[in-house]
Amino acid sequence: IFTDRDKQVTQSFLETLKRCCTPMGINVSPPEMVRLPNDRTDSYIQGLRKTITQSLQLVVAICPTARDDRYAAIKKICCADYPIPSQVINARTIMNQQKIRSITQKILLQINCKL
Repeated sequence: IFTDRDKQVTQSFLETLKRCCTPMGINVSPPEMVRLPNDRTDSYIQGLRKTITQSLQLVVAICPTARDDRYAAIKKICCADYPIPSQVINARTIMNQQKIRSITQKILLQINCKL
């Protein structure tokens, strides 16, 4: 789940994630991409509620800024309302193209531990 504003950085992260998975022995199915019109907390809540299903294994939320209220809302939905592992990523963290591979590998390890 990501905002319009972070479409390009999300796409870059996804491509890097796919390249990093095979050497690490991790299989990742093509994700369901949910693009939000804005970065309001309510938009994330609505997007998550529409998207989360029984077959979903993981939620990755890419947020443009670090906001405690949005983070707490995402985690509440994914921990309390629907028991599903989640990874929240600040878009600024994955914007650095020189470090994207290293950062993606670290995120992938965190995700693997949650599954």
